[in-house]
Amino acid sequence: TTINYVRGDLMMKKALTLAMVLALGVTASAYAANAAEPIKISGEVRAHYGDSDVGLCHSILRTRINLQGQFNENWSLTARLQNEANLVGDSSDEDTEFKLAYVSGKLGGVKFDAGRQSIMLNKGNIIDGIFDGVKATYGEEVKLTVYAGSSLDIDIQEPQYKGFFSQDDATEIFVFDAATKLGATDVYATYYNADLDYRKEIFNIGAGAEIAQDLVLNAEYAYGESSDKKHRLSNHGWNAGLAYKGAKEREVGTWGVSFNYFDIPASTYIYSTNSQYSNYFIAWAEDPEWEPYNNDPKANKDGYKGFEIAANYTLAKNLVATVRYFDLTTRREDLSDQAIWSEVVYRF
Repeated sequence: TTINYVRGDLMMKKALTLAMVLALGVTASAYAANAAEPIKISGEVRAHYGDSDVGLCHSILRTRINLQGQFNENWSLTARLQNEANLVGDSSDEDTEFKLAYVSGKLGGVKFDAGRQSIMLNKGNIIDGIFDGVKATYGEEVKLTVYAGSSLDIDIQEPQYKGFFSQDDATEIFVFDAATKLGATDVYATYYNADLDYRKEIFNIGAGAEIAQDLVLNAEYAYGESSDKKHRLSNHGWNAGLAYKGAKEREVGTWGVSFNYFDIPASTYIYSTNSQYSNYFIAWAEDPEWEPYNNDPKANKDGYKGFEIAANYTLAKNLVATVRYFDLTTRREDLSDQAIWSEVVYRF
């Protein structure tokens, strides 16, 4: 269910949102009376501001309410209600929807999650979104995970770009991931197959380890193939980063800094975590007629390269502030962008 608020009285919108939350609470209470355990409620409130040279400017207040109910010893239900309110431009632009709804349980030694759920693997440089489907996980020392589903839901901040990633853009998606630990090093290997405007197959390997006290080095490589042959997209991408310490949300005064470098062709990612920070993360330009940044219909950016510097700090218990700065160029056409993202997140 989706409620889109574009016009009308702001107070009425707030009242409708509150009524929806109260109705959900009544339903949750009725469920809890018959469930094995009471419903667990958690959530977060995030306020962010982002801006970049190419014109992506947005500030949104996002509120999430997570509900988890236990059917029995083996099966549970998870749901998320999410509200987003625009803090710049049209302040009446607001959206409330049930973002997640899935069941979880075990059959034999395999854990299953089925329904509308999140999909993000490893560092999120290849995919980060929501899909309708099944996730199956097996193993402990060597963890094997399979995702199979459809209708990838992309969370793009600027409405003018949402048409580029529609519900039909990923009608099918399949992912197989294997992860383990070799000594003190975390390693993984992942295969992606997604049917967007072009079908993509991506093979990804990565590793991360603490190389000194509180200093973590991570790196990954991706090889991608696309059914788009006319643009002669590059096949090889990589990224690497260093992270020192890190803010711990329950420990006031803790902090961290990080540096990451990216060289990622269009054929080696679907929609990354970074896509919310700068237009260039979504402007892979496999379709040469889709050009939000220039009027050259023959432009072919083929992904992006550049670096990110970030810092975070715990202001109070469960309250963390983060700032990210990106300096990016497209891998072709030599277009550049500098972007900044700041956020404050409170979890409860």
